[in-house]
Amino acid sequence: MKNVIFYTSIVLNILLIIVVFFIYSKLDSNKEIASNEIQHQLIELESVIGEQMQLSWSNPELVTRQLDKSLKTMQRSFELIEKSSIAVNKSDIEAIDSVLGKLELYKKAESHVEPQEVDSFERLSATLRKEGVGQGITITVNNYDAFIGKMKALDNEIENPLDKE
Repeated sequence: MKNVIFYTSIVLNILLIIVVFFIYSKLDSNKEIASNEIQHQLIELESVIGEQMQLSWSNPELVTRQLDKSLKTMQRSFELIEKSSIAVNKSDIEAIDSVLGKLELYKKAESHVEPQEVDSFERLSATLRKEGVGQGITITVNNYDAFIGKMKALDNEIENPLDKE
């Protein structure tokens, strides 16, 4: 009887380890997918700003629309990262949240972009490119640590557009 209990205990412990490993790997995969999506949205935003810079800001409302769309998508991705919080540390969450908060300051309710906002968007584009996020710049996908490094750098570099007005 003791042998049966002993072997049953071993089998149950092995199954528990397998289940925990599966859950952890699933959460890890979710945060990598979400981080890839946030990077993709930042690239899209930088690309639209770059296009408007080349076109002398002939259609600036495209930037505000892209920013709005990107922020919504990035917020959903951020929530997915937060939900996998057993696999994410607090400083990672704070860095992502801070970057999204700073980007939110660029969002305006009206579609008309003022000249000082154009300057802010151009500085944002330069900051994104400087930190390795932009059209034509190779990014590392499925590497959460590299993503967090970029987010922490962006958190330090992105200016508050309201400070320049």
